[in-house]
Amino acid sequence: EPICAQCKQANAKICYACKKPILTGGLITFDTNVYHDDCFRCSQCQKLLTYETKLNKHNSKPCCATCYDKKFAPQCSQCLKPISTGKILTCDTKKYHSDCFQCDQCNKSLADEKDLYEYNLKPCCSQCYNQRTAPECAKCHKLISIGKILKWNENKYHEDCFRCHQCNKSLGDASNFCKHDSKPFCSECDT
Repeated sequence: EPICAQCKQANAKICYACKKPILTGGLITFDTNVYHDDCFRCSQCQKLLTYETKLNKHNSKPCCATCYDKKFAPQCSQCLKPISTGKILTCDTKKYHSDCFQCDQCNKSLADEKDLYEYNLKPCCSQCYNQRTAPECAKCHKLISIGKILKWNENKYHEDCFRCHQCNKSLGDASNFCKHDSKPFCSECDT
C-alpha cells in the first residue's frame, strides 16, 4: 500500500551521524547504528566509508584502518608496528603479534607456550630462562630449574641431591640431619 510522506518520515530510521531520517538512498548498519550512505564516514578523518573498506570500531563509531592503526591499535613490542588484526599476545604489560612473540635469546616461537618467562624485560623460553637464572646444584653441578631448591651451608641442592654423606640416604626437606666437618649426615649415621 502507498504510504504518505508524513507516515514515511515518522517510521523512518534515523541516521546516527546527521540525526535526520533515512527516506531515500542506501542505508548502512554498523554496530547497531544506521547511517545514510553519504554519512558513513571515519570518525577520525571523515573519509567516506563503504562495506568494502577495511573497518575498525572505536567507541562504537566506525574508524578506517589507517586511523585505527595510527591512533588506537596496540603497538607490538618487538616490531613496533600496530597490531590491528590477529591475536594479541601479552607478556607482562607488553603486547606482541603472534609471529613476533618469540624468545629473545633463541628466537623460538612462544605463541603456544603455557608458561612464560621474562629475562632482562624480554620474553624468554623456559630453557633459555633456566640457563641464565637457575642456580647450580652443589652436588651434581646441574641447573636447578624445576622442583624445590634446598639451601644448606651457603650451597644450593636439588631436593634429591641433598643426601647423607655416609649412607647416601635422601635428607628430604633438610630439616632432620646433623653436620660434621661441613658435611650432612642423617640421624642414623650421626650416632
